[in-house]
Amino acid sequence: MRRNKFAVMSCVLCSMLLACSARAPVYVQTSDVPGPVGAGGTASPANSGGPDTTSNPVRTGTAGTTAVGTMTTGTTGTTGTAGTTAGAVAVPMPGAAGVTGAVVSGGSASPSPAPVPMTPLPPIVIDQTDSKNPAGLSPAEVTKLVAGGPPAAMKMLYPYDGTVFPGGTIAPLVMWTGNSTPDAVYLHMKSQAFEYKGVLAPSTEGALFFPGDRSLQGDVNGIISAVGQEAKKQLAVPQTVWDAATQRSQGKGDVFLLEVTERVNGQIHGPVATHITIARGAVQGSIYYNICQAATVGQDNADPLGALGIGSRVMRIPPGGNAETVSNPAHCVGCHSVSANGSRMVAQRAPSAGDTVVGILDGSIYSRVYALSLPFGSDGKPDTMAETHVETKLGAYGALYPDGSKYLAPSGKFDAGHLGYIPGFNNGNAMLLPASDAELFDTMTGMAVSGTGIPTGVVMPNFSPDGRRLVFNDATMANAHGLALMDYDTRNHKATNYRMLLQDDPSGNVRPGWPFFLPDNGAIVFVQTASADFTSQGGNGSGLETQIAVSSSDPVAKNPSDLYIADIATGKLTMLAKAMGFNTPADAAAGKTYLPFGEADLHRSFYPTVSPVASGGYFWVFFDSLRTFGSLGSLRLVWGAAIDIHPDGSYTTDPSHPPFFLTGQEFVTGSHHRTFAALNQCKADGDKCSTGIDCCAGACNDFGTCAVPPPNTCAKVQERCASVADCCDAANYCINGFCSLVELL
Repeated sequence: MRRNKFAVMSCVLCSMLLACSARAPVYVQTSDVPGPVGAGGTASPANSGGPDTTSNPVRTGTAGTTAVGTMTTGTTGTTGTAGTTAGAVAVPMPGAAGVTGAVVSGGSASPSPAPVPMTPLPPIVIDQTDSKNPAGLSPAEVTKLVAGGPPAAMKMLYPYDGTVFPGGTIAPLVMWTGNSTPDAVYLHMKSQAFEYKGVLAPSTEGALFFPGDRSLQGDVNGIISAVGQEAKKQLAVPQTVWDAATQRSQGKGDVFLLEVTERVNGQIHGPVATHITIARGAVQGSIYYNICQAATVGQDNADPLGALGIGSRVMRIPPGGNAETVSNPAHCVGCHSVSANGSRMVAQRAPSAGDTVVGILDGSIYSRVYALSLPFGSDGKPDTMAETHVETKLGAYGALYPDGSKYLAPSGKFDAGHLGYIPGFNNGNAMLLPASDAELFDTMTGMAVSGTGIPTGVVMPNFSPDGRRLVFNDATMANAHGLALMDYDTRNHKATNYRMLLQDDPSGNVRPGWPFFLPDNGAIVFVQTASADFTSQGGNGSGLETQIAVSSSDPVAKNPSDLYIADIATGKLTMLAKAMGFNTPADAAAGKTYLPFGEADLHRSFYPTVSPVASGGYFWVFFDSLRTFGSLGSLRLVWGAAIDIHPDGSYTTDPSHPPFFLTGQEFVTGSHHRTFAALNQCKADGDKCSTGIDCCAGACNDFGTCAVPPPNTCAKVQERCASVADCCDAANYCINGFCSLVELL
């Protein structure tokens, strides 16, 4: 058992580190760093400032003074004895321009973000407004642009004001609207310990991911055309700048001002501004999601789904990376679930080439369907040689034990997610899946587990991250108008203590769906929807609704889908208003939104899931949303939102923040759904790690290696704990087995 015997020492150390972070900022001018990356270029490696790795700390020199119109660079500090890293002097900017690669052959990749330090780095100012500015403007032109002008028709579209971004991400786009096409932009970012001033050319380079996978190219041309038409209203924050800002964020309460000023035909407009926060930690693990409406590799006329272009595959966004396919691209796979520890995925595999198909045109039952069970390695890659199939069983929208060993298949007698039908056949009544009761299976053998006490009418189930609770929509509760909770024993596979969490008006159309636990088991995130299949698809099939309309015939307008949170202790329901587009629940009731395109983007959020651990002081909820993404048009994409952690475990007020577009997802199909957040399978002792969450032993040592912690030592942030007493920092909480930062204002 770990003890917090060094708590006092750690508090003293924290005080010293905070004092260090209050040093005068280091100034970096364009002349100190290489030029900007060109389209398709590769960033050059460079030494970044940071702490000394020996017991001798890096010493930082005294900052120079700043006179009007002149910037004086502070004296560089000296390096401690035998140190391996230079003092914090400069933030490396991207290297020389490269050659643009063809999207159809190689795609466009985003740069890798830098890791988030445990303690914020010293303050810094980065200035790219001199004669070597990336936009190539003259000093006189720069002076005029930086001075600003009337905003005219300028309006900030993204990021939303008040958004909290996780650390360790690919840099976001800044988007605005109004006026004509700009040829240069002044970007200004400022927080407590960071400031950036840059004169840049508008570009989306690096912020959007276009894969080179030819199997996805059917939808690429239209998207590229749209981006090309609107490219001058978008600016990708340089990755090295975003990394430098992230590494100096003080977390909650340290609000970044982000301003954009544009030059159009020599006229200056702006600035327009927004305000964001960057969390002091990265989302742990990977994000999985489905893509639809694209025929997949290997499908041909022998495959009825491929021939009709109704393909589906599961994608994974690794930490700080770009999306990659994890399901077999030759098959139509979707409606997946992933275990909290990232060791296994279960999904539905529809018939494919080589399968026997009976009577597709007359609506007869397909002869073979699969519940596909696929294990993952510690690198997040699927082990396709070890995948298993359970024929004629439901693999869609189930619940995995946190360790991936068992899978709860939901009832196939109730249509949740429109999973039982293919649109277009026999008026949408071509059944694919069996009308079976809910049942527990072993994920390796496919054998059923009997005597569990789980009700047969379970749909849309989810186990808590610690495996001690089960939540689901009970199809027998007033025709699926309620959510139920049960206690659960994963060792003996027993569900007990059934109780109702909530029930909507049985006479109404609104019902709850897709429930998911917060990591502290204090609340359930779910949707309230009037849709018959809980997806607001209006009969078009799960995940296939991708166009926005607000007419009376619009299925989403008739069948809204909104995010809510239910406090487990009291059962009180609260809309996640800020994540949905409202500043308060009262604004939601009044229809008053902060979303720049108004009503057209409201009530279109689906399939919420939550990362199983806290990070950066927040919980993180992910969902897909059909909304206008800045100046890029209407797309169904993956979004995330920070959730404030309530230390008392009570969630009776809105804990959400405005959402962020999840960078790294492929910007192609525009039909992303069923987002799922999970850790990566843990690593063995001796493997490289970033935090203790990466390691099977629950600890990552000072050398970045997984190792069993020495006895009688306390646990650092994101290291394993049994109780709060195990955590070094008295301000930490033990949440789902890991010491977690909880930021309170």
